[in-house]
Amino acid sequence: MNPPLRLLLAVNAVATAAAGIVLFVWPAAIPGAVGIALPAEANFVAWLLGSAELGLAALCAVALRATEPAAIRLVCWTMLVTHATAAVADMLALGQGVAPVAVGINLAVRLAMVVLFWQLGLRR
Repeated sequence: MNPPLRLLLAVNAVATAAAGIVLFVWPAAIPGAVGIALPAEANFVAWLLGSAELGLAALCAVALRATEPAAIRLVCWTMLVTHATAAVADMLALGQGVAPVAVGINLAVRLAMVVLFWQLGLRR
């Protein structure tokens, strides 16, 4: 695995683990950062998202030891699709006027991740 892809996977592992932990411990924190009030009865949704984030973190962390090109490509496809669909969610939120600065920054990061996973892990 090339060093830039290894770094990208490591950054994604740390970032998604951090998001997953925050979503479990303080479920309203991330929605609150973009102006969405999350009532206590909606914590379950944050916990489900947190579980997905932790699963992606584990995938990226385990991929750091992968040597099989097909396995590495599978991880890259998974992360590319995750970031691409999150970018669509960001666009939908922007369309509703949700925290344009914070969501706009998140959209830019998601699109950068899509390009990086394509360039570093999938382009032949």
